[in-house]
Amino acid sequence: MTFFGVRAWPTPVLKPMSHFMIGGVITFYLVNKMQTAMLKSPEYAKDPRNPHGMFLPVFHQIKLSIC
Repeated sequence: MTFFGVRAWPTPVLKPMSHFMIGGVITFYLVNKMQTAMLKSPEYAKDPRNPHGMFLPVFHQIKLSIC
């Protein structure tokens, strides 16, 4: 019996797609790690668009002074 196109027997979804999900997570992690390493490099440290650049030590000083 079909109800809105859903069949009576289960269809495996997670098992066949698990390789793609794991690959996506690994790719996301590695790209994020490379991006963070590039942003912290001295070449781009003084770029005003860099979130890890000149402004990072200021936030650490504020955080340490509050504690």
